[in-house]
Amino acid sequence: MFDAEVTTPNPEDLKLLEQWRREFVAADLELPEGYTGDGIATAIAVGKNGTLLGSLTASIVYAVSLDPLIRNPSAGRGEVLAGLFALTRALEYQAKLNGVVASYIAVPNSLPIYKELVKKCGFEPTAESCTLYRHSFRK
Repeated sequence: MFDAEVTTPNPEDLKLLEQWRREFVAADLELPEGYTGDGIATAIAVGKNGTLLGSLTASIVYAVSLDPLIRNPSAGRGEVLAGLFALTRALEYQAKLNGVVASYIAVPNSLPIYKELVKKCGFEPTAESCTLYRHSFRK
């Protein structure tokens, strides 16, 4: 049942994966940082007959998830934006020193104003219409 080999993709594998990615109409399978590079790794699964089963790409983020923002409810929108901008840049600076290539902020759909604030800080929506899951390595 779990008889698959995990290995690194070769150029032919990447060509086939790119074809499959473009053909997947149920969702936009984004690869904004590509298949490989600093902080990016792609592994492929190959069946026992040598057939490419699929791939999974990791953005190796080292837990740089900027969440939650706890703010003063009395602060004005401009003040919150200034604080959020300063906080994200400070934490992203530290993350970059550790080799991180991207940062993420999870924003509940119930907070449309917060969505607008994070966009003003340079964040772009990703994995829309998806649920973000966490698998913590710490017990």
